[in-house]
Amino acid sequence: MEIMTREIVTPRQCTLGIGIPTSESDFAAAVKRSSAGFASMYVGGWPQYSNEVVRDLASLMNTAERRGIRLRRTVTRRTLSDLFADPLRPVVFIVGHWDKDVWAIELSDGLVPIHDFVAAVPDSFRGIIDFCACDPEPLMAVLRRDRTRCVVRHTSRDSTPYVWTAFYSVLIGVLASESRTYLQAVEEVVEAFTK
Repeated sequence: MEIMTREIVTPRQCTLGIGIPTSESDFAAAVKRSSAGFASMYVGGWPQYSNEVVRDLASLMNTAERRGIRLRRTVTRRTLSDLFADPLRPVVFIVGHWDKDVWAIELSDGLVPIHDFVAAVPDSFRGIIDFCACDPEPLMAVLRRDRTRCVVRHTSRDSTPYVWTAFYSVLIGVLASESRTYLQAVEEVVEAFTK
């Protein structure tokens, strides 16, 4: 079976999995769990995080749900494999935090090492995994090597949460309104953002 790079994609074929805190209680639990995690980078605490991340992320989640994207608000190590289980939804966006010091992606319940993440992706998965995480190149390299039936990409390492939520909101709109492959839609949105 061919990788789906030539197939037209609509939002109803996508899943958005959120691995960063979306509520004050999730934020507090993440800060308590790790002094080096994503939430801990917001020294102004919940007010700063809510203002700089959650407001825009909530808008992205609302856009996604309105367009028919399956939303998973809390992705954990245990629920990670669920993102890849629906063959009718072969495009998976994952919002998480890449920890370059320990080479693991931080999800809602903590760090998931590369090997465990790759093990959660079935060998047969032939979709697209798109990371909203800063520079997860080591994870992507192993996925490309060990899960050759899928395409793996990520947002720019220099992006802020405001930029990547805007990027994916526009991308969802393009997928909803145009007959495009996923990679064509990404290319159009990247070009629009870099003009």
